[in-house]
Amino acid sequence: MALAMQTESTEVDSVLAACCRLYAARRLNVESLDAVELRDGRAGGIRLRGVVVHEENRIECVAPRGADVSVYAGTLDALARAGWEVWVLVPIETLGSAHRHLRGVATTLQPWWDTEIGIVFGRPETP
Repeated sequence: MALAMQTESTEVDSVLAACCRLYAARRLNVESLDAVELRDGRAGGIRLRGVVVHEENRIECVAPRGADVSVYAGTLDALARAGWEVWVLVPIETLGSAHRHLRGVATTLQPWWDTEIGIVFGRPETP
């Protein structure tokens, strides 16, 4: 179990680092969003990490590989209703599922995948 958590954390860290590099190349500042607690009926909820780009009024959250994105819908919707542009970065193999579970939520989905040269992002899509 500890190994799985370490792998997930490392992968999310890689996605966040790639995201930050892209914003830095545009000379935009990003602030780390260490955790948004998501209430899903379980004790303690789950946590979602991401970045905040104040100049674009955007929050980008990373859905870890294997995550059930349906539990994110309420929190993501609340962030959008609060005025944020909300993006959800999802592993490419879960893009279809993310479309189904986040349909109607004011978010933008962006797939990511790992290559020999690092994390690559796909075209943004509306669920």
